Amino acid sequence: MIAKLARYRLKADKQDEVVAILEEFVKTVKEKEPNTLRYVVYRLEDGVSFVHIMYFKDEEAERHHRGTNYVKKFTELLNPNCVDAPEFVKIAPVPAHYL
Repeated sequence: MIAKLARYRLKADKQDEVVAILEEFVKTVKEKEPNTLRYVVYRLEDGVSFVHIMYFKDEEAERHHRGTNYVKKFTELLNPNCVDAPEFVKIAPVPAHYL
């Protein structure tokens, strides 16, 4: 399994627009990617920062995800609305603390 975290910060006046884009994007991922085991998005307390946590079955599933037209479209729509561009980090649970 591969786990990734993406984080970014939006321009303050773009929140509603981007949330609508996010909802459609996550719905599409869940419908079209059986090997994306989980994809969740969190809005942080400041209201403009977001975190995506993604779990892929394997490297091929992650590669497939990155190469889809809907990821490309989402990226094209998201990036101009960001103050801080998306940053991706590979993550792993610490077994003793994983619930």
